[in-house]
Amino acid sequence: MCSELVHLVDDSIVDSDTSLKLAAISGLEVLSNRFPSNYSTFSTCLTSIVRNINSDNLAIASGCLRTTGALINVLGPRALSELPHVMENVLRRSNDVSSDGKTNFSENSSSVVSNSKQSLLLSILVTLEAVIDKLGGFLNPYVGDVIKLMVLHPQYASGSNSKMRTKADSVRRLVTQKIPVRLALPPLLKIYPEAVSTGDSKKNVINAMIVLTMKLTETMFKPLFINSIEWTESNVEDCDMGSPNRAISFHGLVNKLSENHRSLFVPYFKYLLEGCIRYLTDGEDVKNVNLMRKGKKAKLLEASDDRKEGSNTLSLEKWHLRALVISSLNKCFIYDTGSMKFLDSSNFPMVLLKPIVSQLTVEPPASLEEHPEIPGYYL
Repeated sequence: MCSELVHLVDDSIVDSDTSLKLAAISGLEVLSNRFPSNYSTFSTCLTSIVRNINSDNLAIASGCLRTTGALINVLGPRALSELPHVMENVLRRSNDVSSDGKTNFSENSSSVVSNSKQSLLLSILVTLEAVIDKLGGFLNPYVGDVIKLMVLHPQYASGSNSKMRTKADSVRRLVTQKIPVRLALPPLLKIYPEAVSTGDSKKNVINAMIVLTMKLTETMFKPLFINSIEWTESNVEDCDMGSPNRAISFHGLVNKLSENHRSLFVPYFKYLLEGCIRYLTDGEDVKNVNLMRKGKKAKLLEASDDRKEGSNTLSLEKWHLRALVISSLNKCFIYDTGSMKFLDSSNFPMVLLKPIVSQLTVEPPASLEEHPEIPGYYL
């Protein structure tokens, strides 16, 4: 029976009869679920089904993607020979749905385009779920593309469709469970700068990074964390000029790391101390310390006078950043229970106390109520 169904799928004569070809594709999916022990038969079926993922008919392409997932679930490592073709076709079809929500296929009806697109995207998730689950150890050449797709594709990141969101979340969880950390984390860090421009994508990156860091040793985690700080500090001048987007994203990650790792993460605040002071004071305290070290008393007094004359109301972005910094410091203080105390006399009274207390006089931005995702107070 399987050979007859494959013949119908491949036969160009029945291309005009979409319903017949779809029935054959669906039949193979059902058979693979009902009789999973027929490995040799389903191996030959997989080759044909994968080839037809490239069909110009979106319904057939979607059906072949779902059946590919079902066959891989049955075959497991026996499907390895087809993995390059599977990934090539899956990634190509994902690119066929452009980021602006349109497809590269010609259809007569906009409603047909929308429904076909949703079906195609869901079917891609079905295939990826099976590939990651059964062949995750062999995905090294494709990990970067898979992570980029799952994190940055607007349909998978936005969560506007509940069914799509549930399936996408399932695939993202599988990535953290089935793909080794040493393979998953570098491409995740690589797409982080692009993800920060999209709220939903940024959340997905942070959540994935938190799960992955739970599996890292300190030797593996420390250099990655320091690299993240360097990436954040690389545009510190832009941050001072009012565009602290990187710092906002980074301290959102710091908050999550503090929340999940608790006392284990406290020692890493020594790398954040100078940055925290800079963000809480618009860099004035850091500048003043440097000026004092250089003996430039006149410039120190001038900087102090300029600060007094300045407005005490922050921009929305700087308020958001300061709120995250204070929140992360609050978690640090709560979880500072280890033998190596962060809150010693050299850090808190001498360095952090004044910048933290100074926040009590800061007025929130007038537009704060229009942005409920941004906290209205620091703690």
